[in-house]
Amino acid sequence: TDEHGYILDVVTTPGNVHDSQSFKPLYKKIVNRFKNQIDGIAVDSAYKTPAIVNMITGNGQIPFMPYKRPMTKKGFFKTYEFVYDEYYGNVICPNNKTLDYKRLSRDGFYIFEANEADCRTCPLKSKCTEGKNKQYILSIHHDKMDYVEDIRHTEYGRQCYKNRSKTVERIFGDFKEKHNGRYTHYRGIKKVSNEQLLVFAAMNMKKMAMYLDKIA
Repeated sequence: TDEHGYILDVVTTPGNVHDSQSFKPLYKKIVNRFKNQIDGIAVDSAYKTPAIVNMITGNGQIPFMPYKRPMTKKGFFKTYEFVYDEYYGNVICPNNKTLDYKRLSRDGFYIFEANEADCRTCPLKSKCTEGKNKQYILSIHHDKMDYVEDIRHTEYGRQCYKNRSKTVERIFGDFKEKHNGRYTHYRGIKKVSNEQLLVFAAMNMKKMAMYLDKIA
């Protein structure tokens, strides 16, 4: 949706597709249609991935994203407790040992590995890893993820993200509760997509009609 709550486009995916995977096709459609009219994009935590952040900032737009809980096991060190040393190009663990850069993964992540001897005698090992590979993974776009966090802590960033609850979240809630959007009524992506496009088009026309009646 745009900032006024009008639906810009819809992409229907299977239920087993993660939100972050459905972002790219929808984002491309909207950017191609509206070109330079988009200043920023507010999304929920499911879309807070390095690849999506890079996609948004690469088009000169500001990503407004919420806090996302570190995806680590309870009782284990959090990602931010490992320090990336830009000068030497390595990572310093909570026990002040260095992890050296090994390779770049296909998914765009830097892989750092610790010295086996350091890990074997480390008193903090039980809070660090249970695996045999003493690796630390850092996104190639980690600087842009830091930028997202800086934006999140500004008044402007908080306000822009807060508008999500008045736009896309409200639209989706109305779709589910008032337009039978909790269940599909057809089989197959194409049929379901056609139904949803029709429903959302009707919701846009209803919104426009109410606005025109208000200003008449």
